[in-house]
Amino acid sequence: MAKEKENQSIEIPNWVSLFALLTTVSVAGGFGTIIGCQTEKYLLDNPESAKITGKTTNLDEIKLNPEESKLLADQVQNYLQSKQIDSQIFINLLENPNDSLLTYTHQIAYDYLARGTALLQLTEGTEKLTIEEGKLSFEGREFDLSNQYDFHLASAIIDKSLEKYTQKQSDPSQIDNLLWLKDQNFDIRFENDSYAIFPPDRMQVIANLLFYAREEPKPYVIEFYRFGDNRFPSELGGVYDCRYTKSLIDEIKGSFNQDYENSRNCPILISNSMDSTGIAHEIAHFLGFSSKTFDQKEFSSVVNHTIKNVESEIVLKDDYYLSNHAMENNEEDFAETLAYYFNNGPYLRNLIQQTRWWDRGAYEILKAKYDFFQNKFGGKQFTTSGKEITEDGVFGEKVQFVPNKLYRVSDKSPSPYKEEGIHLRLNPSLNEPVYDALKVSDGDIVEVLALPESYSDGTSESYIFYKVRVKNKPVNLEGWIAEEWLGATVETQ
Repeated sequence: MAKEKENQSIEIPNWVSLFALLTTVSVAGGFGTIIGCQTEKYLLDNPESAKITGKTTNLDEIKLNPEESKLLADQVQNYLQSKQIDSQIFINLLENPNDSLLTYTHQIAYDYLARGTALLQLTEGTEKLTIEEGKLSFEGREFDLSNQYDFHLASAIIDKSLEKYTQKQSDPSQIDNLLWLKDQNFDIRFENDSYAIFPPDRMQVIANLLFYAREEPKPYVIEFYRFGDNRFPSELGGVYDCRYTKSLIDEIKGSFNQDYENSRNCPILISNSMDSTGIAHEIAHFLGFSSKTFDQKEFSSVVNHTIKNVESEIVLKDDYYLSNHAMENNEEDFAETLAYYFNNGPYLRNLIQQTRWWDRGAYEILKAKYDFFQNKFGGKQFTTSGKEITEDGVFGEKVQFVPNKLYRVSDKSPSPYKEEGIHLRLNPSLNEPVYDALKVSDGDIVEVLALPESYSDGTSESYIFYKVRVKNKPVNLEGWIAEEWLGATVETQ
């Protein structure tokens, strides 16, 4: 969420702004007591170091045979899964923290890091990776494990490096971006009671988004805090808000600066209630106000132009927003769309394709928003956490639904469309009549019967249809369904 001054679009002469500020200073009792103060002070000093016990894990390099490698993969999988579960448990535990609880959770987090390091050393040796006396060294970079940011970044690098030893696909560029983040010296802070274990995918989205925006201004500070900490916005999960840390000396400097928005040192404040999409949303606010490439005013202009062109085809205004939050204003629409584009690409693309079935105008607007960000990211499209779709689709989502396999129908449409269901067609065409007796709904299970067939409506758009048989209803209905309605695979015994 971004909070900006209500009159930010009103141009006030510099001498008027400066006069008002100096008047405020004199009335308050003098320059010396006011300069540098904050309207609502957040404690942005370096957070207290975690209370952890130093451990040393140095193992000699071990050559693994195939059977031992299989056992290692199982150990890595168990390690990653148990750590993921504990990370959420610890967030809940820290709702009402005390010193003993903080010490306990941070100690376990350190134990996880030591264990992950040991697992990685089994295959990659100790030359690349060592941990000793509260310091971790990885590929020549040293991480101070008493610093919360260094600790969480090192943990993410270890976990992402271990993913290649599991069944999960691992993209080497993701580790490169995390290492790049370490090299940049960003001011990223974690309050001691915000996280014991910071989920690696959240660190990954920070690294990836800042990497793709590396030609833009750097954020002033990104600070993570515990939701409920009364020093931070209590009613919000996160905020990019200049009003809370803007001193009068900054106001005076800003009054002489024509590019006022770009000059402001505004923190990105994010609570531990935020997921990866929420983190991307708050960083998107910073980019929207500070970046020339990711310009939210240009975004609004594109959206408004598209709305004007397709106004007669819009069924419902709600259909071209991704959330109620996005409907609040142009800034929230910009941040929400960028966050979904970067961190939840498969969902967004699927939603856009489905929208063309129930609201053609909204489809064109959503597509214009999507095209805007695709252009700004240099044509790159993403899956989750800013993982780029490659041409060969190895880390992408080029899915072909396989005959004789079962899939669950996935209907992302809002009410009242969802309740209407999805018509199966007698042939793979838009010109076929539809019958209410041939319907499926969100969650139904269907079996794909044949390879897909393509249909074009005479424009640049095409539709891919699959012939399916409904499996979870008394009558075995058969018909053709567009691929955007097919979701996750249903495993059979």
